[in-house]
Amino acid sequence: MPHFRPFLLRSPSHYGLRVAVRPSFVAPVGNNSGDSELFLDYGIQGGYETERASFGMAFNGRALVTESGGSIGERTVHELGLGGSMTFGRFRPGVIVRLPLDDELSQALNYSVGLRLEVVF
Repeated sequence: MPHFRPFLLRSPSHYGLRVAVRPSFVAPVGNNSGDSELFLDYGIQGGYETERASFGMAFNGRALVTESGGSIGERTVHELGLGGSMTFGRFRPGVIVRLPLDDELSQALNYSVGLRLEVVF
């Protein structure tokens, strides 16, 4: 599968904007039965980025492309993400909070909090 790089625009004052669109293919394996599905992941992210820290907000979505039934609202899910990270030498820990924007997903999940760690080699 080819690597899809996001479009990145960064100003000299450290503000950044990313736009990304990526396909995801899911296929049953082994004894699992079912249909293969093609999804389209998309998003736009804006924030402030320096070598020492980054903070931003993102709007992300996933669309089920191979399903012919249902409205576009029934075949998509969306979320709002807020997050940031700091650099400490080779390590860059961060946190992200994700808020679902769809009614059906919001009934099952109010929000999620994630931790991340990047290591530069």
